[in-house]
Amino acid sequence: MKLINKIFYHSKKNPHKVIINNNNSKITYSEFWQKCINLAFYLKKNNLNRVCILENEKNDYVCYVAMVASLISGSTYIPINFSTPLERLKNIISQSQANILILKNKFKHKIKIKKMSQKNIKELKRIRTFNFIKSKKDAYIIFTSGSTGNPKGVRISRNSLDHYISWITKNFFNDKIIRSSQHPGIGFDLSVADIYGTICSGGTLYPIKTSYDKLFLNKFIKKNALTHWVSVPSAIDIICNSQYFKKNDLKSLNKMFFCGEILKKIHLQKIFNSNAKIEVINSYGPTETTVSCTSIKLNNSNFKKYCKPTVSFGKTIKNMKIGLLGKNKNFQGELYIRGPQLSEGYLKNEFLNKKKFVNLKNKRTFITGDICKIINGNYYFLSRIDRQIKILGNRIELDEIDMLIGDSLEKTSYSVIYKDKIFTFFEDKFDKDNVKKMLEKKLPKYMLPKKLIKINKWPRNKNLKIDDKKLIKLYINGKKFN
Repeated sequence: MKLINKIFYHSKKNPHKVIINNNNSKITYSEFWQKCINLAFYLKKNNLNRVCILENEKNDYVCYVAMVASLISGSTYIPINFSTPLERLKNIISQSQANILILKNKFKHKIKIKKMSQKNIKELKRIRTFNFIKSKKDAYIIFTSGSTGNPKGVRISRNSLDHYISWITKNFFNDKIIRSSQHPGIGFDLSVADIYGTICSGGTLYPIKTSYDKLFLNKFIKKNALTHWVSVPSAIDIICNSQYFKKNDLKSLNKMFFCGEILKKIHLQKIFNSNAKIEVINSYGPTETTVSCTSIKLNNSNFKKYCKPTVSFGKTIKNMKIGLLGKNKNFQGELYIRGPQLSEGYLKNEFLNKKKFVNLKNKRTFITGDICKIINGNYYFLSRIDRQIKILGNRIELDEIDMLIGDSLEKTSYSVIYKDKIFTFFEDKFDKDNVKKMLEKKLPKYMLPKKLIKINKWPRNKNLKIDDKKLIKLYINGKKFN
């Protein structure tokens, strides 16, 4: 793999440079590489070809070593966030047929699988050299939510991973000095971008693991003088809405990369108000397309022309192709994707594979379920098919309400449906009368929210996306809204 060659190259070129800095627990490129080949030798020797990697809240390097070692040895790894419940973990191990679980400390729960801790990895026999194993096995399998209640495994090939890392190192991690955040959990595919993008470019990775650091992201950025940032757009609200946020907290940042959620005009305004010199890359891509497959570069001078009202996610990266199914006269339709980064499909789920990966114009194509629009050659997200609802026979896009609020009032909102009524939430302060008047002027009556609700903090899932179910449970269930 080209990816492995890049890490090996930097371990020889800059052996004493820090590759991972986790709360002052540091490991150099040469030390990291040595642990990788030690573990790779062990995995190969013992025929351990399905490697579950369980992240730990205070993990320093073991999960990253396990990932790279798996790739070197020709194995497939399955990354799992530390917050994963035990029953879900058992489900993933069973589905993936994993034969080893790698984690930082000893595992207290009873589970039938070989286990290896950080201590065990430290005690492995030192290997002088190890030839990379050429393998056609998946690079990794990431488990995402499934509609049946069971997580579904998305298979990503070695070629797909290589293609993506080649692109992101050339287009984002291409600076002489790279001190990058590692914000998403390893079970979220966006982590692939910051982890491999950084270490394949000779940079230093700064994992954000503790609850304190996740709460005060602005302090983490300033303390470590980060130059590169990778996350979902929601993180900007956490950073800039903190009562401890200061304008110069983002002073060190040169570049920010976003994917996984809608990027809004208000997010960019907060960024550029703090640091007008930052370059932002907005991207798009489902897990099934290896992190992201489009991009657009934004700066303080040009960003406003790409807000219509959400921020454009641009055009495809090299060799990837996208288009719209059922495109209407307004250039709107359901987005489809094809190209070398396409997933090998869902693990042991032929029904879903046939439904989502189709033969379109004699080419294997992924149907996303995202409704998008083309304006001047650039793509814009409109809504999800599964965020499309009907009230009294009227079709409604919930995202349209929030886009209108963001564009007209520069406020971040999030709307949900509950018992055929629309509820719109705000984390920031807002003027109810102002919002109502604006919505009444621009929306038909059946699209107007039943209630506008101010909350203290967005409830989020493990990937930092707003959690619809928790919103309903915390702020709607049991309350009477006539």
